[in-house]
Amino acid sequence: MADTAPKVKTSPLINRRLLDHLRMLSTCGAGLEAIAGPACAISRQLVDGDMAGMFWTDTQGAPAGFYHETDRVDLKDLFVSRFEELFTGPGQENMLTLTAPIGPSIGRALATEYLERFWQGNVYRHLCVPLDHHYMLDVRIEADDGARAVLIVWHRGQRRFTARDAERLRPVQASLKVALETAQADAHWVRRSSGRAHMITDTDGGRLLAIDAEAEKLLMRSHLFAQNVTMAQRPRVAPAFAQVLAGLLATEASARYVAQVPNGRIVAEARHTSLLDEAGGERAAMYIALSEETSLAARCIDHLMGQPLTPLQRDLALFGMKGGERSDCCAAFGISAEALKKHTAAILAALCVGRWTELTALAGAVTMG
Repeated sequence: MADTAPKVKTSPLINRRLLDHLRMLSTCGAGLEAIAGPACAISRQLVDGDMAGMFWTDTQGAPAGFYHETDRVDLKDLFVSRFEELFTGPGQENMLTLTAPIGPSIGRALATEYLERFWQGNVYRHLCVPLDHHYMLDVRIEADDGARAVLIVWHRGQRRFTARDAERLRPVQASLKVALETAQADAHWVRRSSGRAHMITDTDGGRLLAIDAEAEKLLMRSHLFAQNVTMAQRPRVAPAFAQVLAGLLATEASARYVAQVPNGRIVAEARHTSLLDEAGGERAAMYIALSEETSLAARCIDHLMGQPLTPLQRDLALFGMKGGERSDCCAAFGISAEALKKHTAAILAALCVGRWTELTALAGAVTMG
C-alpha cells in the first residue's frame, strides 16, 4: 500500500458495508493477525484517516506482532530490529503502553495531555514524524484471556480526530475483540500461491547455509516479530523458528512450525538432508520448505463483498462455501423455508452457480484465483 492511502468517499451505506465486512472477517475463526490488513483499511476509511496500523501482545502482555500500512520498509523494520531500544524505554508512550488497560479504550490519544507525552517519545520521533503523522485515534482491544491489541489510525499534518470519530470505531472494537478471542485451531487455510520457498540450515537451526530468492522475499515481507529477520535487509541469519524445528527433528523424521503473521500465516516444514562437498564428503543439515497460507473463509468473504448480496445472503453464501448443508440453514440462521428459498435463488444468481452444492467448488476456485 502506498504511503498516501486512497481516499474513499464515505456514506452511511458505505460505512454499514465496511462494518459488515469486518464483522464477517472477525467471526471467520482465522484470528486477529489474519485480518490485520483489512481491519486497518476498514478503520481508516470509516474515519477518513490517512494510514493505520495494529500492534498486539500475547496473553502475558509481551509483544507478539504488528502490522503497518506504510510501504516505508525502513520504518516498519524498526519494530523488528530495534523494538526494545525504541519502543520499551521507561516513561515512553508507545504501542505497548497503549495496550495497557489505562484510560478510555477508544480515543485515549484525543486528550492533549496524552498527545504531549506521546510526542516526547521514540515512536513519535522515529516513526510518526517521518510519515507526517501527528494526530492519531487509538482503539484498544482486550481479550478475556489477557491478550491485547491496539489499532491506531493516523492523520497527516495538523488534522485532528474528534470524539465523533472515536464513536465510529466502537463497532470496530467489538468486532476485533471477537477476532482476538475466537481464533479456531481447525480453521481452514489455503496456500496463497502454488510455489514454495526453501532454505537450508545446520542441524541445530542456528546457522543459515543456503536460501532461495522466494524464501528471502517471504521472510522479509511478513512482519515477522522476534525471529531474527529484518524487513530492510536480506536474511543472512536463520530465523528463530529454525531452532524449534531442529529440536523437533531430534526425535522425529519431519517437523512443522506455524508462524502467525499479518493477513495469514507461514508454515515451515523441515526434514533431514545432507550437503555434499567437492571431495565427495557430506555433512548433515536441515532442509526447510516455507509456504504462505491465507484463511479460506477470509478469501471467500472478500469475494462475496463484491457481489450484489444482502448481509444475510452473504452469511448464507459463506456457510455454503465452507461446506454447510442447505438443509441446516433455517436452524442456523433463524429463517423460514420460504425465505431460504428466495435467498438461495438470489445467491445462486449473483454467484453464477446452478445449485447449492456448487458453492464449495466456487470456494476452491476463489482461493486459487
